[in-house]
Formats: sequence, C-alpha cells, structure tokens
Amino acid sequence: MTSKKAKGCAGESPPFIPGDSVVSYYHRDESHVVRRIEMCVADSGFGSGWRASADEGGSCPHCHRPNGRAVRNVDSAWFTKANTE
Repeated sequence: MTSKKAKGCAGESPPFIPGDSVVSYYHRDESHVVRRIEMCVADSGFGSGWRASADEGGSCPHCHRPNGRAVRNVDSAWFTKANTE
C-alpha cells in the first residue's frame, strides 16, 4: 500500500522516527505502556498529515504489567514522546 503525500508536509520531518519511545491514549487503559514507533509516514488521509504505528510495548520488569496491544495505522497525534529518563 502506498501512502499519499501529505499536503503541506513537503520537506517536513516526521514527528517520530522508528525506535522512538512513545505513549498513546488510543487504548486509554494502556496509556502507561511505553511503545516503540515502527513507522511514521506522510499521509494526507490523517489530520496531522502523518500515519504511524507502534509495537505492543514491553512488560514492566518492576510491576510485571503485561504488554499492551499494538497500535497500527493511526494518526500520529495519538502518540506522545515518552519520558524515559
């Protein structure tokens, strides 16, 4: 599937690159799960102009919370960079 070039995104850098750590409010009950961006591409079919996907995150070594669900092909606005410091 080929993405459509987002209007006004020519020359703009994507908001995320593969490997970025993010949280998402797409599944509200999993908003604490830290995920990694798998892809972020320009796509005019999304309000932000960017389509993104992230993995299911990892289980927490401290509280043993299980993985979340993968978040695929959603507007990149659903993601926020995670504070992993």
